[in-house]
Amino acid sequence: MYKNVGSKIVAMATVDTIIGMIASVVLGIWVGFILIGGFWGFIVFLLVTALGCFLAWVINLVLAGFGELVSSANALNATVQQMQQGNADTQSQKAHSYAKSPPMSTAPIFKDSAENTPSTSSLCEKCAKPFSKKLSDCPHCGFVRK
Repeated sequence: MYKNVGSKIVAMATVDTIIGMIASVVLGIWVGFILIGGFWGFIVFLLVTALGCFLAWVINLVLAGFGELVSSANALNATVQQMQQGNADTQSQKAHSYAKSPPMSTAPIFKDSAENTPSTSSLCEKCAKPFSKKLSDCPHCGFVRK
């Protein structure tokens, strides 16, 4: 019942629009020709029919927009859940691999003249990936430097 609610709202909006347009034509005929009649009855028929069709279209626009919003929110929620599940799997794999392997050295490797120049990046204490000394937290794992 609660699956694909957005597409159901859009379908309901379309059906509601068709019913509203048919009802406005019927109401226009009834008010214009049966109650009033003559030239002014025809004018009333046109006004009631045009206004009814326009209102049905506006209601369709609002309801279909809401249905699309619900569909987009559901898709976004599913994407976030997949990302969280994948992130949890990755974290458990990292924890498992950290438990098996000895910690790696975080000392930078310098070659020839590079050891005489100051480095503009340092290694993260948590994930051991390099990032700028200007940043206070690691862009890879979010670890906050002390």
